[in-house]
Amino acid sequence: MEQAFRIIARLRTAHQRQKALVDVLTRHETELRGVKTLIGIIDDEEELHTPSVAEELVHLQAVQGKLAKMLETLDPKQRSKANQFARQLVQGSADEKKLATIMDELVHIKATLLLRIQVSSVGVMRNIEQELVANAEVIQRIDQSLREHINDCEGLRIARLLKGRRPSSEFCTSAILRTRN
Repeated sequence: MEQAFRIIARLRTAHQRQKALVDVLTRHETELRGVKTLIGIIDDEEELHTPSVAEELVHLQAVQGKLAKMLETLDPKQRSKANQFARQLVQGSADEKKLATIMDELVHIKATLLLRIQVSSVGVMRNIEQELVANAEVIQRIDQSLREHINDCEGLRIARLLKGRRPSSEFCTSAILRTRN
């Protein structure tokens, strides 16, 4: 009888895990959409093509490969409902842990990528007099895009620094950040 109770408990747990997997996958899908949006913004904005951003994109590509491989093993397209249930019974928690680990890596890389973008000197250049000049139009466009499309993104740090500064008369869309170095 005890063995029957243990088997029934394992079957119930596998069934509950299988039902909960839909919620887990929905959360992961939302996170992946955020990463895809961020990559789209990076692709669209030439100013974000910096070495530090490129370095994180290489890390992201490696994690994406691991994620694709893991999802292929979980894909039920070739399995019957009984086989899906059996896999969940035998390997369910291990699969969930592996997927969670990969998604944690992805979230970490996304956060690092956002940080590198936020602190980058997007739109900053030197003028003829060697003054640092910020292209306010570029900074505002990228800042607004990040704020609108990426959940919980604070935008560009430089945009906060420029807030309230008046553009210089020489460059109507620029602001002088610091005079000669």
